[in-house]
Amino acid sequence: MRAWRIVLVQHITVMAIVCVSTSCDGGSEPEMPPTISLSATSLSFQGLQGRANPASQSITLANSSQGTLTWTATTSAPWVTLTPASGTAPTIVVVAANTAGLSAGTHAAIISFAAPGATNTPATLPVNLSLTVPPGVGLSATTFSFTGQAGGPNPANQTLTISNTGGGSLNWSATDDAPWLTLSATSGTAPSTVTLSANTAGLSPGTYNGTITVTATDATNSPAAISATLIVTSNYNGSWAGRTAQDSTITFLVQNNGITTLYFGYFAIGSICSVRGRVTTNFTTPINVSGGSFSAGGSTSTTTYTIAGTFAPGNSASGTLNVSYSAFVAGLGQCTASASTTWTATKP
Repeated sequence: MRAWRIVLVQHITVMAIVCVSTSCDGGSEPEMPPTISLSATSLSFQGLQGRANPASQSITLANSSQGTLTWTATTSAPWVTLTPASGTAPTIVVVAANTAGLSAGTHAAIISFAAPGATNTPATLPVNLSLTVPPGVGLSATTFSFTGQAGGPNPANQTLTISNTGGGSLNWSATDDAPWLTLSATSGTAPSTVTLSANTAGLSPGTYNGTITVTATDATNSPAAISATLIVTSNYNGSWAGRTAQDSTITFLVQNNGITTLYFGYFAIGSICSVRGRVTTNFTTPINVSGGSFSAGGSTSTTTYTIAGTFAPGNSASGTLNVSYSAFVAGLGQCTASASTTWTATKP
């Protein structure tokens, strides 16, 4: 009976030693607290003031430690929105920038991610937004006018300059609805120079109108319109004949290159004399038989004159002739005579 008691005591002692060395309460170590992990250290957005929002961006929110990470997020600026704004890691968060009502310049915000029990709560993410003034279409002129003669050479080319009156880059394109008009370039990046060419081949006398349209993505004033006009005049080679109100003959010899020779006969009456004469003058002002006007003036040793006229539609012309004559007449003295008379002429 005594021997049995000794064995029982020894068995209990061994069991106590085993429990101390193996932690008899289950053997698991305590978990580490969660940690917020973000896939980006900052976000940057670029956009144009008053235009569409920039593309949204995504970040991944994860738990780089143990346990469960339940999070919520807040932003320091109302123009930053998050989808979703809370959840359990891992989560993909979409960050968007709403530019409505914001001025041009740089805007900054902070996103704060909070998670109870996390080692680094709150984790912050800086967000920057840069807004620039939209580009604007600048035009050196909004109206162009060409004049040419039917069957004659084309009018001189003209130049259009396209510039950017705003910010960013202005990538433009241009079209026109006039078959007689040619643009040296139909697209480009401002500043640009475009040569405009008008072709009168095959066109009858008259006025032709067209529109050049310049468009540019995101420009404040796109599309911008430019009016173009081509006036084709008649081929007025040949002679024009007519008379003055004093029944003096006048003759026009009009050449295709615009050089005009005018022969005007006149009769002037003064206080002590009268004088007849002829004015011959050359000038290079082109005459437009569709309604253009002209004037010419000159003098000889004793006569000064001014001729003015307007060509009406068709083959008729009219105007005035003013003549002043001054000369010394032997036995009579100084003779001063003048005439102001109307004239008309037609082309045969």
